[in-house]
Amino acid sequence: MPHIVTITDPAELKAYAKDMSRYSMMPRAAFVPGSEEDVLQALEYARSEGMPVTCRGAGSNLSGSAVGPGLILDFRGMGRILSLDRDRAIVEPGIVYDRVNDASIPEGYFLPYHVSSSKYCTIGGNVGTKASGLRSIKYGTVDTSLESIRFVNPVYGIVDTSNSIPEQLGKAIESLRKDLLEDEGAMEILVRRSSLKTSSGYNLMAFLEHERPRDIVTHLMVGSIGTLGIFTRICLRLVPVPEKREMIAAFFRSASHACEAVPSLKGLCPSLLELMDGFGTGIVRERASFSVPEDAGATLLVEFDSLIDKSMPLALEILDSMTLSHRVLRSQEEADEVWGLRWSMLLRMKRENEGANRRYVSFVDDLGVPVENLPGFIDEITSIFGSEGVPLIIYGHVGEGNLHLRPLIDRENWKEKVEDLADRCFEAAFRYGGTIAAEHGSGRNRAAFIEKEWGPRIYSYFRRVKEIFDPEDVLNPGTMFSDRSITDDLEF
Repeated sequence: MPHIVTITDPAELKAYAKDMSRYSMMPRAAFVPGSEEDVLQALEYARSEGMPVTCRGAGSNLSGSAVGPGLILDFRGMGRILSLDRDRAIVEPGIVYDRVNDASIPEGYFLPYHVSSSKYCTIGGNVGTKASGLRSIKYGTVDTSLESIRFVNPVYGIVDTSNSIPEQLGKAIESLRKDLLEDEGAMEILVRRSSLKTSSGYNLMAFLEHERPRDIVTHLMVGSIGTLGIFTRICLRLVPVPEKREMIAAFFRSASHACEAVPSLKGLCPSLLELMDGFGTGIVRERASFSVPEDAGATLLVEFDSLIDKSMPLALEILDSMTLSHRVLRSQEEADEVWGLRWSMLLRMKRENEGANRRYVSFVDDLGVPVENLPGFIDEITSIFGSEGVPLIIYGHVGEGNLHLRPLIDRENWKEKVEDLADRCFEAAFRYGGTIAAEHGSGRNRAAFIEKEWGPRIYSYFRRVKEIFDPEDVLNPGTMFSDRSITDDLEF
């Protein structure tokens, strides 16, 4: 058995039975590795005991991929910065995003994809879910920042993509790439969806964007939710901190009306383009130091950190003809005030969930569609929940078509309600050319729908990827491939 902290006491294991998704699954054991050698020992032990292995960073995952019935690997013991060299950071998977940024910014660089949960989420979790966030409209997802990765695998042992990878793995990747590139039907699907922000399924775009097997392996790990390898070292590229940022807060009648401005604004290369519906706008109206129109039902936040002199006037010209009002937040203090209010929106939802018979449930939390389809999609989603009398909060990274939905569900018959609404929302996303997982990764709330999103042809390649890396399904089973209901193991 591994020699570091191993937890088997049921009372202590309860802390690992849930993550922020509210999926609940009691593990048989939990282990806190302090080194790569500990991870190797833990994997060997789990396999000898017939236990699957689930990796866990901060447990902030909203898709149920940080809970499992076997051995939980808690990476809080592997949270170090191993190397920081101006524009490159090498870190362990358990380090929190903000710690990397706090160390990098004094050097004039930062980690640009900027997740909303940066105060507590871990880099390993970011890579595992293909995380992005507030500024990925300009800087890309964690996939853009990832340079190489080192991981432990049940078939190949230690794999380090900064060096040569095992020959057997390299040949398997080359063979799969050849088959994929020669498959006209599969390529048509991938090319058509290449501009869509998605973290659903495995990152097959790696086969299109890279030629070397080790580079393909690096980027296959992105969005793999711990089903292909157990990360032990991650190398990330950093980018220079911009000299200046300016933001506009623009107020609209409704969320769908606000999204009519998104395609034009996106063309001006903003570093951020965010939406809050009436719930978030109400908080801004209550607490901001400036006035917000009483009839405003949505807020767009538009930020530029380059081409400011050129882009800001054009953005204001677009907004002049579409908004109820707008305000340029030229000082960092005003911008920080608005971001604080956006964060308080999430805290208010959390407070309202405590001990309630109605709860904001995040089962359709991460839908995405092409930006030109946002207004119609939002109207349809609003209609779906409205027809059931279910209040809904909408916010998200609309510059990439990425919406976060928080419906307020009654306890009575909640499982039937969740199943019905999930089916209808996911179907709507598919009709609008979208995805059910834009940035939070696949997981227990999406696994049964992945084949429907991508179709059997692409799904078969997902299966082949899993077969190459984990043919015995040791790593996080049930989170990428499953036919279970979205409400199985989900608690109200």
